[in-house]
Amino acid sequence: SAMLAILMVVTMFPVTAFAATSETWTKVDLADIKETDTVTITMTDSSGNTYALYNGNGASKAPVAVVCAVSGNTMTAEQSSSDIGWNISNNSGTLIIYKAGTKDAWLYSTNTNNGTRVGSNESKTWVIDSASGYLKHEGTGRYLGVYLTNPDWRCYTSINNNITGQTLGFYVKG
Repeated sequence: SAMLAILMVVTMFPVTAFAATSETWTKVDLADIKETDTVTITMTDSSGNTYALYNGNGASKAPVAVVCAVSGNTMTAEQSSSDIGWNISNNSGTLIIYKAGTKDAWLYSTNTNNGTRVGSNESKTWVIDSASGYLKHEGTGRYLGVYLTNPDWRCYTSINNNITGQTLGFYVKG
């Protein structure tokens, strides 16, 4: 009967319910984001797969595209906000996207190699392009999207086949 009691407890409380790194995020409009909010930026592809923007890899490598689960206006990611969290400064639609908790590193685009990086490059402002709905880097004129073949975030001079059909989203932690 002790074995039966253990079996009952395991059945009632599945281990996945205790995933320590899982965090919940709520979809918001850009206008509702405060600079102190921890935000994750996502792109959802035409198949409905959603990817969050990783804030690591620094100035040496493209941020990986972190797979997320979305249900309605709620997103769940197995990575913590320290991995996918950002703070967004919004000055009348001109955005600076800082790695959460710092003003020393931000998202930027290089002018070569479709590079998207996190660091202290001078050119750090973005806008949401009204025609496409994509984030567009002001310094390079490049569009941010997820390159699905090797899921990571890249910036292209046009919304070409590599990043077409994606939808931008913003989610606040909690």
